[in-house]
Amino acid sequence: MLTQLAYPGHPVRRRIAGLGACATRRSLAMAALLLACLLVPLRARAVESLPDLDGVRTVVFERGDGDRQAIATIRFERLANGRYRFSLQESATLKEQFLAMRPFKCLEGSVRTLCMFPFGSEAEVGPGELWPLEYQLMFLHKAPSAVAIDSRNGIYFRLSAAARGFAAQPNDVDMEPIIVPDGTRDPRRPIAYGDLLPMDRPPAWLPRLTIE
Repeated sequence: MLTQLAYPGHPVRRRIAGLGACATRRSLAMAALLLACLLVPLRARAVESLPDLDGVRTVVFERGDGDRQAIATIRFERLANGRYRFSLQESATLKEQFLAMRPFKCLEGSVRTLCMFPFGSEAEVGPGELWPLEYQLMFLHKAPSAVAIDSRNGIYFRLSAAARGFAAQPNDVDMEPIIVPDGTRDPRRPIAYGDLLPMDRPPAWLPRLTIE
């Protein structure tokens, strides 16, 4: 019997092969279904609608002791398809410092000084596309007495829609692709989300950023 089964044309062997192929097809179908289920939340997040932003919002730094400082205002103008044009104006809370042969608007602190490091000219946001505004809210931090900056001391606030505006998750990032471009990255968006290192436990000197 075993000798007969060795022949490829034996009916039992063909049936066994057929069952194996059927099981393989079922496994592939289940895997495809599982992948589709996993991708649904990602698509939902990408097309999440924005809150009503039309008008002026305030960018606020809030420290652990409850102290709140308005560092900028943003004027939003509603466009079509849920998109908004925006313009940002720094507040007088930020003091100008001349570092690395250029002026920076900085929030001075006793432990670290935060200096705004905006980049790019994109001025529209929409569902799933907040990076143009995030690029205007990038920072470099330094010691209060330092007269130079280090590209590795970048902070990138990744925004998410909230009831009254936006919440922000701070991330460490190296700003070298902006400061010393090598020509291999998108010139409009040299810092990608894959470059970010989320701060699971932000340092005490770093205030929380909100737009409200």
